[in-house]
Amino acid sequence: MKAGLTEKLIWLKGKRVAVCDPDEERVAVLKRCFDHYGVNMLWIRNLDELSALLEARRYSTHRIFLTVFMYAGWVQEFNEAWGEMTAKNPHLLQTPWLLMGRDEEKKALAETVDIRFFKEILPEPVTPRALMRTLMRASPWEVAAGDIPMATLQRGSSNRLKS
Repeated sequence: MKAGLTEKLIWLKGKRVAVCDPDEERVAVLKRCFDHYGVNMLWIRNLDELSALLEARRYSTHRIFLTVFMYAGWVQEFNEAWGEMTAKNPHLLQTPWLLMGRDEEKKALAETVDIRFFKEILPEPVTPRALMRTLMRASPWEVAAGDIPMATLQRGSSNRLKS
């Protein structure tokens, strides 16, 4: 008997993700999806909250999020701070980042920033099935033993999004 998507995603239960997005409606959809699979979601509503979270993790080597979902509209503003943070602490690069936003925002961003930094791009509109498939592709670790292994996802020698 073939296991369904829910059975394949049992390892997600209790894991943490961060969603960096000002769009309350999109965040509510994501929250419902994550709640269904037992994933704990931290909502980061603005760039100040995101900067504060990163500042608190500046020297940490312990990974706390399975993945981080980043709103396309914040990427350019966040690029410089991210480059500085990851230069000081490359361990931050161990967490995969997923790009999200309206299709036109993602397309506009692709013209100015190297979006290959993002492990996956979340399709619009967000559906539970699309979200979980994207998350499975972005986070393919074996986590049966409990903790998330420290898998480096750094690409090349650059820590910044190319602009």
